[in-house]
Amino acid sequence: MATYNAAAYIDPTIRSLLEQSIDPQLVEIVVVDGASSDDTIERVKDSGLSVVLRSAPDDGIYDAMNTGVEMARGRWVQFLNAGDTFAGPNSLRTVLEALDDLDAEDTPWAIGGAVNLQGGRGPAVPIKNMPFDRKRHLFGLQPHCHQACWFSREDFLRIGGHDLSIGLVADFDLITRFAQIAPPREIKPVVVDYLGGGVSEIPAAQIAMSLHRARVQRSGLGQVGRIADLVVTRCLGVFNASRIGLGKLRRVLRAPGDR
Repeated sequence: MATYNAAAYIDPTIRSLLEQSIDPQLVEIVVVDGASSDDTIERVKDSGLSVVLRSAPDDGIYDAMNTGVEMARGRWVQFLNAGDTFAGPNSLRTVLEALDDLDAEDTPWAIGGAVNLQGGRGPAVPIKNMPFDRKRHLFGLQPHCHQACWFSREDFLRIGGHDLSIGLVADFDLITRFAQIAPPREIKPVVVDYLGGGVSEIPAAQIAMSLHRARVQRSGLGQVGRIADLVVTRCLGVFNASRIGLGKLRRVLRAPGDR
């Protein structure tokens, strides 16, 4: 759990963890805090959770996540940040049972069902991340909820974790690199409620360009390939911006009484 001045959001996450119907000894909770100036750390310490805690300045959320994986001791890692919750008390049990089945398989990551709570400013929207399609993911047409992914800690460290040079789409890049190893195991039920309101607030065109730079960096495209990818990127930026706008309009029209 990466936190920074997260006191306004962390309580639901703590409650969700405390409510999980599992033996607490099965999981390790690592909190990496970026030297918060509010009472985030006090809330964690007073929560009743057994945690491994570090609070010190860092280079942002992806640096904090990398540090958390280095501190962790488990076979699998997940990033559940302040404001994110499990969908119900049996969600983590469902995930752990699915991961147990992977012990004898060459499948280093898994994805679960998730919904975007839109920062609490709109209705929950399912994230259509299954079945996994690598090509759609590469072009930003199949977004994945990073919080609903479980990664082999060994493979995470082996491939270098989140690449901080990628910037705001480092989670996209991480998933891309795991997908190069093997397709994910798909855990069908909705298991994570993603708070949203962060990257989702960044304009679609800016996200598209960030994805373009990540693809170029990883694929080694030549000049012609880079130009072609840039043209596709700009078209996708317009398409995604239109799709997001229409989705918001539909939700407003369907629920006029909620305004």
